[in-house]
Amino acid sequence: MRILKFIKITSKQQILSFFICCLCCSILNVSAQDNNNSLSYAVQMAESEMSRNPQAYTIDWRSEPRWDYTHGLVLLSLAKLYQQQPEQRYFNYIKEYLDALVMEDGSIKTYVMSKYNLDMLNAGKLLFFMFDQTKDRKYRLALDPLYAQFALQPRTQDGGFWHKKRYTSQMWLDGLYMAAPFYAQYIRRFGTPDQYDDVIKQFELIEQHTYRSDTALPVHGWDESKQQRWADKKTGQSPNHWSRSIGWYAMAMVDVLDQLPNEYPKKAWLTQRFTALIDNMLKLRSDSGVWFQVTDKAELDGNYLESSGSAMLS
Repeated sequence: MRILKFIKITSKQQILSFFICCLCCSILNVSAQDNNNSLSYAVQMAESEMSRNPQAYTIDWRSEPRWDYTHGLVLLSLAKLYQQQPEQRYFNYIKEYLDALVMEDGSIKTYVMSKYNLDMLNAGKLLFFMFDQTKDRKYRLALDPLYAQFALQPRTQDGGFWHKKRYTSQMWLDGLYMAAPFYAQYIRRFGTPDQYDDVIKQFELIEQHTYRSDTALPVHGWDESKQQRWADKKTGQSPNHWSRSIGWYAMAMVDVLDQLPNEYPKKAWLTQRFTALIDNMLKLRSDSGVWFQVTDKAELDGNYLESSGSAMLS
């Protein structure tokens, strides 16, 4: 039975191992014993992924280097591990990927701004890390064209980023993870505080357009035009709550909060909305501690306990 009318079937599911690595790296500041256990799991995950993919560009079964969000996710996890356990081979693994794509003038091979694809901004988070580590100017230069995409990104009438140019009039939850933390980090490093407002606007619009009143949770997508076959003809919303996409959204919130200065007025609002999201998700968690793929329909035939979204939310 086909249980989902609108789920983005991508390789995200195939890189669950590094969602768990992200999770391990995010909890390293707990007790000493827990710290050691978490680091051990993160190292095992890193070793496993590097063994399967001796060259980082082959992640996600790529045959040649490409600038992609999957590589950004995996290698950002590895960068966090490197900061806890600075083994040179972790650093080299990340750098070799970047150096295959980032040219001396800051241009990025295979990145095409005119596609206006928010997914392609995720790997840009690695550039902050590598510039800080090496001070090589090419990494700093490469940040600028990615940031410039925001000024040209197609938007809904009220200012929300389309997920991609070819996904006309659509906002998706995972787009917030791909783009908003990079946007906020660039502003923190090189911008001015008033620019954070556009970052927060994206969350405000997701809250306005994708949340359902009966569950107080977001669905995965919203079509402003209401023309997509999955879109409700009155609301434009996709029909289901998807635990993995809610996980992406929760991670976007956390990562943006890390970039916002404490004195920024709307930081408290985003904190409150994150707390509400987690509180409402906890009401739907199974007794096993894991969420179902279709979040609020545990009894649905064909539904199942879904690992990657649960890792992101844990």
